[in-house]
Amino acid sequence: MGLAIFKDSLQGEYQVSRTLRFVNARLEDEYQTHFVNNILVINRIGLILALVMYASFLGIDALHKGQPFYILVLIRLGLVPASILAILAASFKPWYRDFFQNLIAIPLATGVAGICAIEVLTDLPHDYFLYGLILMLLYNYLLSGLSLLYSSLIGCGMVAAFVGLSIVLEHSDWLTLIRSTAFLFSANCIGFVAHYLIERFDRVNFALMHQKNQLSLSLVEAKAQQERLLQNILPSEIIQELSESGVVIPKNHLDVSVMFVDIVGFTQISRHAAANSIVEKLNHLFTELDRIIAKYNIEKLKTIGDCYMCAAGLGEQQKSHAYQCCSAALEILERVNQEESWFGTQLQVRIGIHSGPVVAGVVGESKFAYDIWGDTVNTASRIEKESQPNRINLSESTYQTIKGLFAVESRGKSSVKGLGPQSMYFLVSHKQKSVA
Repeated sequence: MGLAIFKDSLQGEYQVSRTLRFVNARLEDEYQTHFVNNILVINRIGLILALVMYASFLGIDALHKGQPFYILVLIRLGLVPASILAILAASFKPWYRDFFQNLIAIPLATGVAGICAIEVLTDLPHDYFLYGLILMLLYNYLLSGLSLLYSSLIGCGMVAAFVGLSIVLEHSDWLTLIRSTAFLFSANCIGFVAHYLIERFDRVNFALMHQKNQLSLSLVEAKAQQERLLQNILPSEIIQELSESGVVIPKNHLDVSVMFVDIVGFTQISRHAAANSIVEKLNHLFTELDRIIAKYNIEKLKTIGDCYMCAAGLGEQQKSHAYQCCSAALEILERVNQEESWFGTQLQVRIGIHSGPVVAGVVGESKFAYDIWGDTVNTASRIEKESQPNRINLSESTYQTIKGLFAVESRGKSSVKGLGPQSMYFLVSHKQKSVA
């Protein structure tokens, strides 16, 4: 993972090779996009600085007599500035990012070629060549935005051009050539190391930022998952109350409808069945019930063994809560009649619905649950027990609420355990599909 001198401990997909690339190809592509986006401003500043400095040296060139001045003007104010201005203008185009490394090398190559041309075509002092290349090296490694590979190739090309032209033109003795080459080579090495360190640490910062973003996304996903789980357990109003205050104040609901659905003869049906088969059947049935009551905006409260309990009217005041429960009960019976036999026995359920006041709240701390209490709940349970297989039994209060909207069969008054004589009705079917 890089050179041993680095202790940034980047592992796994964040590991950086000695060639300054992430081992993970996808991460490397993301870094290149990040790098180009961040380097564009520096790149433009560098181009403007290069343009000003390259052209301004024409004034210093003019102090030396004897050189062909028109060549200097052509190079200093013509060819090289033209290439810089062209790339500077291109940097504002969308496609520039896709060809960044290739395009930014053009003004560098043109600048080096211009310095070489000045060395060959004019009689300016040989030191101009050396100093000009050192400045180009600084720009190459620190301001160009080129990758380390491109920068190092161009840097080595500058050193080779200096040595080659110095030998061919014989502008200095061997001792001076060796000394000048040593200075230029040293500047190239310093630029190379500086570039490596800057990019290395930029990659480390990018990796840390990427890890932080991934962690943030994980936290957001975990929070969303938590909220989804809460929504399956608690009504949205209760979740909001818990989020805002951390507690839930019990509420009195003056008029709701409570429905119980119980499987007939479940103990006998499941007596000889395997445990996993029983759970699978119950899960399948209760999932269907969840889907149906959600359709009618009814709140599931809990399951007690093979008994399913829910209530309508617990959210915003809903005058149609009894209608919703009755509609859902009819659909539940329709779905139960379509169910395949359970372990050789046709599935049947009893359903009971009663309307009245309840108290609702959250109990528990570590495993909290939303529940309702009151005589209405007890009465609804009794009404369900007094029902018959695949019938929906309604109390008097529920019947009075939905009277005229559904077809019912009166059962007269019957004695109900703990309640005494009660008027009850079997729900048969809809008379109309909606509440006025």
